[in-house]
Amino acid sequence: MAATAGRSARLYLQSGTATSFTSGGMSTSNNLRFTMTAASARHWDYSTTPTISVGGVVQTSGYSVERCGGNVVFTSATTGTVTANGSFRTVSAIAEAKEWNLDVDNEYQEDPAFGDSGVTRVFIGQDAAGSFSDWHTDSYLLTFAESTTPYVVAFYIDNATGARYEGYFFCSKDGVKTGAKQLIEGEASLVACQVSGEDQAVYYRAT
Repeated sequence: MAATAGRSARLYLQSGTATSFTSGGMSTSNNLRFTMTAASARHWDYSTTPTISVGGVVQTSGYSVERCGGNVVFTSATTGTVTANGSFRTVSAIAEAKEWNLDVDNEYQEDPAFGDSGVTRVFIGQDAAGSFSDWHTDSYLLTFAESTTPYVVAFYIDNATGARYEGYFFCSKDGVKTGAKQLIEGEASLVACQVSGEDQAVYYRAT
């Protein structure tokens, strides 16, 4: 089996002001996962909760929301017209990495009771961290480090199809380094933004 060559990662700055939308159309290929049809509105505001409707009826359960990507995932097949009310942030790419890494940590807690013959564990959430480095050409890393608004980071594993891992991240540390007759390198340490109501910190996108 051939090894996979390294792919790119991109850092996206979100607009400071969220734009509201109503009855946002959503598309699906399997009646389970629905994605915001308008590509420009797929990064939903991380701090607000969207309202999901099926056939004009507001849903209160039976689905989960992935704000980074504008997705709604139902627990059972849904054939009605799915729409969303909420807000999104416009994103624009400000840097592309020369090197990156991503670590995803699924957190489990043991829940044994007296008399149990074994140990079971319950999934309680997910965390993620990583790093993003590039050739230093401007002050974006300092801006990233000082931001109280998370950035979107996309870690591409296939540039042709757009397959990637993506999520909202804060910068926990940044720095630059160089040597004699060498280019300046910048690096940011990343920590995932834990979005309220979502178990996952990072999502895989096939396209």
